[in-house]
Amino acid sequence: MEPEKFCPHCETTKPVSEFYKDPRHRDGLGSWCKSCVREASAKRHAMRTPEHHRASHLWTCYRLRPEDWEALYIVQGKKCAGCGKKTRQLQVDHDHACCPGGKSCGKCVRGLLCKTCNTRRLPMIEGSHHLVEALTAYLAVPPAYKILRRRDEAA
Repeated sequence: MEPEKFCPHCETTKPVSEFYKDPRHRDGLGSWCKSCVREASAKRHAMRTPEHHRASHLWTCYRLRPEDWEALYIVQGKKCAGCGKKTRQLQVDHDHACCPGGKSCGKCVRGLLCKTCNTRRLPMIEGSHHLVEALTAYLAVPPAYKILRRRDEAA
């Protein structure tokens, strides 16, 4: 006869084969039987709506509540803070110098950017402010324009 164990959740004594292994417990088995664990897991999974998932992601990664994201979105004019594209598909941008990686302490959140600005444009210029200023000046008054205009005026 197989040894048995009591499940405090369903208050039933069942064979130990009906319990998952768990080395954290003295007997090497989980407290709840497999059917109770599956039932509880299904209930938790059913509660995970897209809104719940989004709220969890915002808090875990950026220490923002959904209402914080919404306030940023409104303050930014409902558009990307980088390129100005109007969209709700905006990503949270944070200062990676403060918090490297995908998670933020919440104090270094800078704003909301579209995917292109957050993953391509900003990383290209971050830390190169002098280069951005130099290229902006270059585009405003390209050197070739001066030479070619003088040449065309002389002709």
